[in-house]
Amino acid sequence: MAFHLNRSGAARFLGQREADIMEILWDDSPLSGKDIHFRLRIKQKLALTTVLTLLTRLVEKGHVIRTRPSRVHLYSAALAKTDFLEQRVGEIIRALKKDYPVQFKKAEAKRKK
Repeated sequence: MAFHLNRSGAARFLGQREADIMEILWDDSPLSGKDIHFRLRIKQKLALTTVLTLLTRLVEKGHVIRTRPSRVHLYSAALAKTDFLEQRVGEIIRALKKDYPVQFKKAEAKRKK
């Protein structure tokens, strides 16, 4: 898992374009790839094929669920935004605790004072 200090929101954990797609799906879903593409075009020029590739990657990562109730694929966020962020923050804390146990214990002790 990547973590980018210089970004904000979900983009700290995902690429900026993936985060933009997730924000759209957290606000309103399920949506078709064309619907997502249309909403993204307001902010940036992306080809529909690029959006569909990003959606496929998000599906493969487990962040997005793809269904096909009719002839069109629909996309939804796999987790609510708060659940996604809590999961990512927990992963970072566990990784830091594992990699820097002494510093983590010192920080915990200072926090409890």
